[in-house]
Amino acid sequence: MVPTWVSHIQSLLSGTPPRLLESAAIEIPVRPVAGSRLHLALPKDAPELSEFWERWFSPSQASRCYMPVVVIMKALEEKRWTAYIIRRNDTHAIIGTIVCRNVKGLRVKQARWPSAGVVDFFCVHPAWRKRGVGRQLLATLQEKAQAAANSKGPAPHLILWEGLHLTVPPLSVGILWMKRCSGGVEKAERCDYTSWAILASKSSVATDFQESPETTVWKTQSGVLAIWNTFHRSIPDGAPIHTVIAYSSKEAVEEYTRSQMVAGCILLSDTRFTGWMLDSPFQWIAYNLLPGFTDTSFPCIAF
Repeated sequence: MVPTWVSHIQSLLSGTPPRLLESAAIEIPVRPVAGSRLHLALPKDAPELSEFWERWFSPSQASRCYMPVVVIMKALEEKRWTAYIIRRNDTHAIIGTIVCRNVKGLRVKQARWPSAGVVDFFCVHPAWRKRGVGRQLLATLQEKAQAAANSKGPAPHLILWEGLHLTVPPLSVGILWMKRCSGGVEKAERCDYTSWAILASKSSVATDFQESPETTVWKTQSGVLAIWNTFHRSIPDGAPIHTVIAYSSKEAVEEYTRSQMVAGCILLSDTRFTGWMLDSPFQWIAYNLLPGFTDTSFPCIAF
């Protein structure tokens, strides 16, 4: 359930603050796909999920997903992820997945929710696309959100889409720029996560910090920055791809690119720094939420 362009433009013109979409009377039927079954993912499914995403998740030919089995297992065990799998009845092979990253303290401008979700690893096997698998996965996620909702409605769910999808008004839209890092003599060290709150306060869309292998905060001589390890690698050289999701100064980012911590890596950012090259557009969509504005920065989300 996403806002329409009509409601989005009305909110922009009226200055309406972010609010949940009215959803009490909306029921989304979950239609099972013939020849398949859906189930909640368990830690034991991690090896199959890792293999499935490596083969089919990355929409770009320039990169591939390499999500370690241990990271998937830990995320499911710690309930940071809620994931659903659709399998074939005959071979039991995975044909579709969706993950809800359970995040804390989502803030969208002046509005705040104690818990929310980030939709990820929405992936359908090519042979099963346009047969209702993706629709069933999204409907299941919405159904669970409705069931868990309080009187104010289901919590917001955000999703990052590569490229531009003009049919849905964006919460955030912009351009990612990239730099291949060769390392250098600059120093970068992990810092305590009190710095996260400072970085998040500067963003229109942000969450509280939560410990994970994916999001880290670094300190350089000129400031601090937050990095998201996407667990993707470029093709064909296999360079790890990380994203700068927030920073205190441009100098801090430039110093980080010249540290040994990112030697051989590709960094992405929504800011064009000197010497960075165009990568791709990005677009964040908000489910269950009417933002009342469109941001142009990458959200400060602790994945």
